Amino acid sequence: MDRENGWHCSAHCGMNVIDICGTELNDSIITNLLYMHEHPECRRRFINVNINGTKCQVFPIVDESVKGDETFYCWYYSPISECRDYCYYVGG
Repeated sequence: MDRENGWHCSAHCGMNVIDICGTELNDSIITNLLYMHEHPECRRRFINVNINGTKCQVFPIVDESVKGDETFYCWYYSPISECRDYCYYVGG
């Protein structure tokens, strides 16, 4: 899929794959995250992204959060200062 045809993961969970906390990801990052998400051997890799002024590592893992009676899905991310050494950088 691409931006014009509607980015989505294969599970069709309703996750907004192009946005993290109001920061829109570019097509290259979305393509890489979707590819890595579909291939388990890539799940420990990450992409560096600037989210609202904070350098973060975005992982191809879907993070689920429940607020009230609604469930939201987004890419799992962590500020670089809190990330673990066992992850592999892919680019970005």
